[in-house]
Amino acid sequence: MLTNDQTNSRALAMRLVSPTALVLLGLLTLAGGLLFTGHGNHLIDALIYLPLAGCLLMHLFMHHGHHHHHSDEGGRHE
Repeated sequence: MLTNDQTNSRALAMRLVSPTALVLLGLLTLAGGLLFTGHGNHLIDALIYLPLAGCLLMHLFMHHGHHHHHSDEGGRHE
């Protein structure tokens, strides 16, 4: 007897192997290859900006819970 998780897993696997999914995967692979061959120099030039974008995103997401509220309990910050 299959559990609900096993049934859902099989259904997902069947959908990923469907003809529509395979055609979509093929088209995305072809588009990515053409993009890289036609605009590879531009993509490589843009790699310089990835660390800058990473720093900005880390700053935004890592300061999410940091509200800079000062407590009156002896200067402790929580």
